[in-house]
Amino acid sequence: MSLIYITGISGSGKSTVCEELKRRGYEAYDADGEGFNGWCNKETGKAAEGYGKDKVDAKEWYKKNSWNTSRAKVERLSESARNKLVFLCGVSANEETVWDLFTKVICLNVDEATLRNRIKTRATNEFGKEPYEFQIILEWHKTYLDDCIKKGVLVVNADRPLNMVVDKILKIVFNKSYGSERS
Repeated sequence: MSLIYITGISGSGKSTVCEELKRRGYEAYDADGEGFNGWCNKETGKAAEGYGKDKVDAKEWYKKNSWNTSRAKVERLSESARNKLVFLCGVSANEETVWDLFTKVICLNVDEATLRNRIKTRATNEFGKEPYEFQIILEWHKTYLDDCIKKGVLVVNADRPLNMVVDKILKIVFNKSYGSERS
């Protein structure tokens, strides 16, 4: 049937949306938590280990490594979605290299105030808690939405209550509404 990708910058609500989709009975996967994404050395393309285990200099780490999606894993998921609806929720540095495997790509968008609050208060993910990582997220926020729109990605306003966000995603998936939303 369909493989749907839910993307957006850190703090936009991807993991929360994933959990709500599961709660509603849909097959949904969190790309970070369920092994679709991982750190890769930019030069070798091989898995990079060590981040988050000891004190790592974040600036140096990000120069050498990136958070990438495994194409092979998404291909396997795509095969399993031939006869059913499946969602993958995540974001990565190389996500565009797997977008061809999805029926639809949907970007969750939040305003900066919501983003700041979510990163500051979330307890399920440590990314963004360090000042350098938080700056990366804020810089990313300035360009990510426009980049997605230029590439034809559908946009959902994720500042709203969770049930409204997921309802909008499902309307898009079931072709009841294709309207993208900037805010």
